[in-house]
Amino acid sequence: RPPPAGPSSLIIGPSTPLWLEAEDDLAEAFDRAGFGVAAKSYKVSPSTAYVQTPATFTISSDGLYTVDYFSADVSGNVEAIQASSVAVDATPPLLTFTVVGPRQVDRLGRVIVSTATDLALSATDPVAAGLASGVGSLRWTLNGGAESFVLAASTSLRLPEGRWTLSARALDRVENASLIFTTSVIVEASPPVFG
Repeated sequence: RPPPAGPSSLIIGPSTPLWLEAEDDLAEAFDRAGFGVAAKSYKVSPSTAYVQTPATFTISSDGLYTVDYFSADVSGNVEAIQASSVAVDATPPLLTFTVVGPRQVDRLGRVIVSTATDLALSATDPVAAGLASGVGSLRWTLNGGAESFVLAASTSLRLPEGRWTLSARALDRVENASLIFTTSVIVEASPPVFG
């Protein structure tokens, strides 16, 4: 299906499949009584060459594009060229991890926090080629368990006592994913006793 026409552009990711559909009408619109579609062709600006479309195609680089397209039937009738705008966000979001509250690093470099410490995750979706789709979700696992998520650009976690491995990533609204961030923390419910 072509991207919708109009003043606002559809924002897609670099792996979003695009396709063209065509019907061959004979006597009136939508009668589908023609002899068949021979070819569907498109070009993506700034290209000047039309190509016959495979089943689907993608646009892989950041930017705002115009997709021109048309079809031809087996009798040689050629449709007028149509045009739609599409914006591609190919840039992944950036994930930030911050420890907020009581913490210390032991001599082995391990991060030790309390049950009152917030482990904050936040993400931004950088603007590239004048556009960004925005942060869609934050996702994380604890000790390799099931993935949790929040449909927001920031969240914070408080963990119960124990040893935890936190792995996190951010996705934007078109499913570009940040690099996976992994850290280990030791959570203690009570202060150390010296004696």
